[in-house]
Amino acid sequence: MSVAAAAARDINHIYLLTRKDMLLSKLELSFSLHFSDEQVQRWFLTNSIWVETLLAVVSVGIWIVALPIIIFGTFTALGGDTSILDIGTIIVVAGFLIITLLAVYAVVSAILEIRHQGLFFDQMHDGASIAHAGIQFFKTLIAGVLLISLFIWIISALTATATSTAIPGLSNTSVSGSASALRMVFRWNLSLLAASGFLLPVTVLIHAFGALVLTIFRTVIGTDG
Repeated sequence: MSVAAAAARDINHIYLLTRKDMLLSKLELSFSLHFSDEQVQRWFLTNSIWVETLLAVVSVGIWIVALPIIIFGTFTALGGDTSILDIGTIIVVAGFLIITLLAVYAVVSAILEIRHQGLFFDQMHDGASIAHAGIQFFKTLIAGVLLISLFIWIISALTATATSTAIPGLSNTSVSGSASALRMVFRWNLSLLAASGFLLPVTVLIHAFGALVLTIFRTVIGTDG
């Protein structure tokens, strides 16, 4: 191979590598721009109510499906067959997992809204903004209570499991007192978890219904004007 041919081959090889690097850099740039923090935050603020509504509807739908299975499974469990009740329990747990995801999404959306627009009650100009601020605050409060209660429930369950084993050096009285206190905390926290798990999707659906009515009303007023 001549020197000129070898040089031409090397130049062509360098050109291909450079072009490949430029294409990769363009892809990385477009990817970073497409998923920038500002765009993600804007997406959260724009679509949060509808994503929350979807999660709430799905969770409520799952629980509606699970209710007859739980009722029927309870009767069959009295006869010794717990398989149907176990299936219903799994469906209920799946619905609660979606409620937990809804709570996380609601808290994240509230944090982003506070970050960009200030506290809920700082931007109140009319009745609609007051209603939005109030229900956003209530929804975020319920979501926070649910997540905190879930965390406490997990810690209580782990602690109860740990204290159920024999602990050398502790008297039966102290172990019994600790178990009683843990059962009380577990019971109250479980009630709080159930209440917040019920109130959160209801609050989201009320918020979505209000937002839909307000959107229709503003569209009609704008069209008439």
